[in-house]
Amino acid sequence: MMASVVIVTESVTWVDFATFVVIFFAAVFAGFQVISQRKAREAQLMTDLSARWDSAALTRARRLVSAPPSNPAAILARMTELEAQDSAAFFALLRLPNFFEDLAILVEEGSISLRVVKKSLAGAIRTYFQLYKLFVESEQKASPSSYEHWEKLYNDLL
Repeated sequence: MMASVVIVTESVTWVDFATFVVIFFAAVFAGFQVISQRKAREAQLMTDLSARWDSAALTRARRLVSAPPSNPAAILARMTELEAQDSAAFFALLRLPNFFEDLAILVEEGSISLRVVKKSLAGAIRTYFQLYKLFVESEQKASPSSYEHWEKLYNDLL
């Protein structure tokens, strides 16, 4: 017994075409809405990060880091000494690497684009990573994952 193949051809009506056009433009509009929503969310996140960067706590940390001598060896020595004393200044100085670690995680998770971070904080990320480099390496000896996201972000910006 032989199977027979039946081919049915239907012509496309204007209703079919209009339905296709409406669905197509609805999909395009939805895509633009998603892009617009992502940009708005990213803008809000940048505003929040900027407020955190300008906060009294991070301003104090930046002042402490810039106090002479301000070089990687001096930062490591200062951090080691302050940690041994259980000083509040130690925790103040930790705010900068913690801020950059948080920022790096946001970039890695796609919450904020590397492009936006490059435009706004690339210089600070590079400057402070260089200053904290010996401290980061010291922390990574005890805990290899310490500041790994900040380090990756730093390398991505080179």
